[in-house]
Amino acid sequence: MNKITRVERVLDGRSTDGPARGELFIWSEFVGKFSGGDGTDPNELHRLLDRLGADIVVAEAEGGTVDYWRKESDLFVLALISGPLWAIIENLGWEEFCRLAIRNPDSARAQAKLAMNRHIEQASRCLEAGAHGILILDDLAGDDGPLISPGAMRQTIIPVLSESVDELRRLGRPVVFHSDGNTTTLFKDLFRIGFSAYHFQPVKRMDMAGMRAAAEEGLALWGGLDLTDVSGWKSPEEIAAETAALIRDNASNRYIFGSTTGLYPEVPLEPVLAAYDAAAAVVGERHGREQ
Repeated sequence: MNKITRVERVLDGRSTDGPARGELFIWSEFVGKFSGGDGTDPNELHRLLDRLGADIVVAEAEGGTVDYWRKESDLFVLALISGPLWAIIENLGWEEFCRLAIRNPDSARAQAKLAMNRHIEQASRCLEAGAHGILILDDLAGDDGPLISPGAMRQTIIPVLSESVDELRRLGRPVVFHSDGNTTTLFKDLFRIGFSAYHFQPVKRMDMAGMRAAAEEGLALWGGLDLTDVSGWKSPEEIAAETAALIRDNASNRYIFGSTTGLYPEVPLEPVLAAYDAAAAVVGERHGREQ
């Protein structure tokens, strides 16, 4: 099964030869640990993704690299755009947005929509360039819950997010969403929007059972591998075992394997290689059983 087909089938809820694999972010400094260069050349990232056996590459919509990945790789290309919360904060700043959300939520929602329009246009251009889908990045929560009250979020950001996804889905491509933090109180709001997949970051008090139940009803989950614990970086052996357990825990076909945070500069290379080798072994086992 090729990489694009594997991801498409995961997103559609059809059977595959194993979980799709990929990272939300891969910093150039991490790429350089593998390549020996500075990590900024897309060919260096390409070689790393080949070594990992990744199926997905995330290309920033403003970076102009969608065309490269479509022409030079066999990967499923997700074009990355900001969501409405980040978009309006870019325009107004955090404090001004919070004041407006409290005093005049209708105005906050309208301004979020206006700010989001530019990102929708970027996404449309990326799809025209051949991107297979769109990834919306919008950190709505911290460890203790949404960054603003759930009620304010439902009045301001959630409607704009829903409208934006509707616009993008009309273009015939899947839309994936990422948020940091504990979004438990927003699960119902987020999952009814119609995302094809949700990249999540498990935190304490997060309702993981509820998230998996939502996945069974039509939402793919992406991520979940934590590379650290209270004592620091996990060993390659620990990571390999955790990878196998994570894939077992998400045994439905609607799962994309990857880390919770992406591969940032401080991440050691060896545990990541061990994780992806363990994930690839699952694909190999399933393929063997199908022969």
